[in-house]
Amino acid sequence: PEEMEAGSASGALCGAPPAAMELPWLKLLAQPCRLLLHALASGPSGPLAALRVLQRVQAQEGPFPWQGFTAALCMEEPTLEGPEEALAV
Repeated sequence: PEEMEAGSASGALCGAPPAAMELPWLKLLAQPCRLLLHALASGPSGPLAALRVLQRVQAQEGPFPWQGFTAALCMEEPTLEGPEEALAV
């Protein structure tokens, strides 16, 4: 597992995940954050699975990196705007 500073945005952001990831912003999240998102999106049992992920992460690595997690989720993504499709943030 990657080393992270608890509560630090720079410590929570990491390098690229496996190429199979379909959402480009996921590469900005540390492994525990990706695990949490996948657990939450796993259907009706997602909240319970996410709770287990949080418990395992906190037992193994200390406090969950909430600051980096929310910073990555709230980042603006570039989009194409206007008839000339200019790149904008």
